[in-house]
Amino acid sequence: MNDWDALIVHTSSTLRSAMEIIDKNGLQTALVNSAEGTFIGTLTDGDIRRAILAGATLADPIDPFVNRNPITILSMDDHQIALDAMERLALRCIPIVRNARIVGLLSQNTTAPLRTFDNPVLIMAGGRGERLKPLTNSTPKPLIKVGGKTLLEILLERLASSGFSNVWISVHYLSEQIEALVGSGDQFGLKVSYIKEKSPLGTAGAYLELPREYRELDTLIVNADLVTNVDFSDLLLAHTNSKSLVTIGVIEHLIEVPFGVVETANGKVTSIIEKPTISNLVYAGVGVYCESAFFGFESGKPINATDVYGKLINEKKEIGVFEISGYWRDIGTGESLKGAHQDLGIGAR
Repeated sequence: MNDWDALIVHTSSTLRSAMEIIDKNGLQTALVNSAEGTFIGTLTDGDIRRAILAGATLADPIDPFVNRNPITILSMDDHQIALDAMERLALRCIPIVRNARIVGLLSQNTTAPLRTFDNPVLIMAGGRGERLKPLTNSTPKPLIKVGGKTLLEILLERLASSGFSNVWISVHYLSEQIEALVGSGDQFGLKVSYIKEKSPLGTAGAYLELPREYRELDTLIVNADLVTNVDFSDLLLAHTNSKSLVTIGVIEHLIEVPFGVVETANGKVTSIIEKPTISNLVYAGVGVYCESAFFGFESGKPINATDVYGKLINEKKEIGVFEISGYWRDIGTGESLKGAHQDLGIGAR
């Protein structure tokens, strides 16, 4: 028997039987074949949760809920590309498929994080995702999928693997969908609570809604629309080892000027640089904050992260920088969502 045989279900299987297989295999995934043995797609524990939220029962067949465009590879020659995709999307396995049949499975074992932290994590997930319309007309941005998983699932699994366990999610737009999918966070190995914004609190205002005893610890605040393989524990430790009230994650952003740039002095041309690339460090949507960084701000009022930074700069307080060297992409627009799929380097075959 091949090592992937135990993961196989058929399109006529019930959600209950698929869930039993997923619970046993530890990969959070079932491989779906037709009755003739051709590969149809995958079904994850997240797909089952979404099916139940949509009104399905465990006795219903899995067929309507199968991901028919999963990430696959043709051979082990593509294994490095696949491993990169697994790391970025927190996938447990990728099927090897040729001629519409499974011929192998690339999987990675998950182990407990080397370090664990009591520090709270605040995920900002209340925005409307205006730039992603019409995708966000009926789906909150954190539940947009990349590579078969929602952005929020990818982030929660990344946090768990980095050693965090206490998570608050700040919700507003279509919050019931987020709460229904994530629940208490048990399936991610996390304890998840919710901050319900009656009106938008900006990109940092929800911090002051955290329980006071948790605000006594340095807090990781992260946007819900990121796909990254950064180890968030490294960011926390960098902050702990600094004297900064805030440490922000930054990423290099390159802009290519599509023209020759002319440099002058005293009315004369000194050089012409053909299509130069300009490099800047940009805010990566994640940072660690001490409670004192929010002194002077009022609970229940909108606060943007830039408000906090501006106040600290004016007070000549230190803001630390943590440069992200791994993969990072903000899924804020349709173009960036398309780019995230292209970044994977592989697709359905």
